[in-house]
Parts: sequence; structure tokens; C-alpha cells
Amino acid sequence: MINITSGHLRGISLKTPAGLDTRPTRSRVRSAILNMIQFQLSQASVLDLFAGSGAFGIEAISRGASKAHFIDKEPDSIKCLNENLNQINKHTLKNDGPKFETKIERLDILGIKRGHFPSQYDIIFCDPPYDLSSDFIAMFQQFLPDILNPQGLFIFESHVHDKDYLSKIQFKANLDILKQKTYGISLISIWRYQES
Repeated sequence: MINITSGHLRGISLKTPAGLDTRPTRSRVRSAILNMIQFQLSQASVLDLFAGSGAFGIEAISRGASKAHFIDKEPDSIKCLNENLNQINKHTLKNDGPKFETKIERLDILGIKRGHFPSQYDIIFCDPPYDLSSDFIAMFQQFLPDILNPQGLFIFESHVHDKDYLSKIQFKANLDILKQKTYGISLISIWRYQES
């Protein structure tokens, strides 16, 4: 179980997928990331890739985001996402909380085609398996100019060993590195998209 740490959904416990293929971002790390971007969360549209339990997108909603799109390919993750979103919807209705929109999609993001996303996002969070980090970012960067709003944030969790590679990567889109921070073996990198 994972607890939401802040916002109008604070204290809600989320189910997590079983098994070793899913590595949830630790609560401390997730909270630190969201604290860094707190002032950009209000009414934001969030894309949560390799979503697992959906904790990142759900906590973003708890802190003020208005939309969250969750993508994962694993059936257990999709089941957890449905149960967790059903829980927060009931909580919000019962407590007359802020309105928000959510979407769940079962999809292998590594096989996605350009043009798949019909809208743009203010914040994109990616937490792929560590052994896929470099392959994923090399593939996914082609989509960023189409799906990330100007001044939008691309947040990437990877193994700390990827720091040099990620510090020097030349994106096709005009992304400026804002922060890189290490938490144990996890590296959080945040870029901002500057429209050309």
C-alpha cells in the first residue's frame, strides 16, 4: 500500500501491483518531486507513464492538477489503477472535493506511434524499469514537442548510474535541464520545454 502524502486526498491508501516488475517511486521521493513543482500543479494536465499504482498522477490531482492520464501495459497495474481511481472518485464525491478528469490506458509505451496522443500535457512523469531508461528516452523524446506544452515539465526517474548520460543528452526538442537530484539509487531529472 502507498499513502497519499498531501492535498485533498491526503491519507488515502493506494493499492500497488503485485510482483517484482513494478518498482513504485518511494513516497519520500514522490513527495520531494511534487514539492519541487508545487506551483505548477494547479489545474495542470499530467501524463503518468509506467504508472503502476498511479500514485504520482493521483498525488498530483490531490495537490491541484485537473487532469491525469495513466498509461501502463501490465494487467495488474491496470487493475490497481481502476481500483485506486474508483476509491478517490468516491472520496471526492463524499467530501465534495475538487473536480478532476482521469483516463487509464493499457499500452506498451515502447511501441507507441507518433500521433497517438490527442492532447498536450503540462507535466509528463516517466518511471520506466531502470534497464530500459536509455532506450526509452531515446525513443520517447521524438514525441515531446507534440505533447508537452510550452514551459511544461518532463520528469524522469532513472538509476543514478544514468546521470552522466542524462546530463549530456541532446534532445530534439528544446528542453532545458532544471534539476537533477539523487535519492539512494534513484536519480530524478527535470527538464522544462522551451518552445522554439
